[in-house]
Amino acid sequence: MQNSQQNNKRIAKNTILLYVRMILVMGVTLYTSRIILRALGVSDYGIYNVVGGVVSMFGFINTSLGGASSRFITYALGKGDKRRITENLQLRSNYTLSNSTNCACIGRNHRALVCHRKIGDTRGSGNCCILGLSKQCLSRIHHVGKYTV
Repeated sequence: MQNSQQNNKRIAKNTILLYVRMILVMGVTLYTSRIILRALGVSDYGIYNVVGGVVSMFGFINTSLGGASSRFITYALGKGDKRRITENLQLRSNYTLSNSTNCACIGRNHRALVCHRKIGDTRGSGNCCILGLSKQCLSRIHHVGKYTV
């Protein structure tokens, strides 16, 4: 009984602390978004949000893919099946390569409604995104070679 009461108090305390943290983070986010909007202007803030959204989306996909592939890789390692390990790593590297290729094609072939003075900045941000995705792909290929030896 005593242990149950301690657990309930701990849960209530953690819940209150999480709500305080959430309110604090929300306040800081709202305040910094006002400052960033004032500093960048409307069109640059839009570019900032688009690039941030793309980076967040690919980060989420990469994290999800990492968790899923690590599950299959550890299962194959437990079974001692090197062919399965290679297949899983090649699938992940091919997926990352196709994402970077799609990002490059979309970025080059479709034009966003961007002020003509900001085209260079937009292309620079897109190129950095493509470079990051290509780096991820090359690191996956390196891991494929490491496990197939």
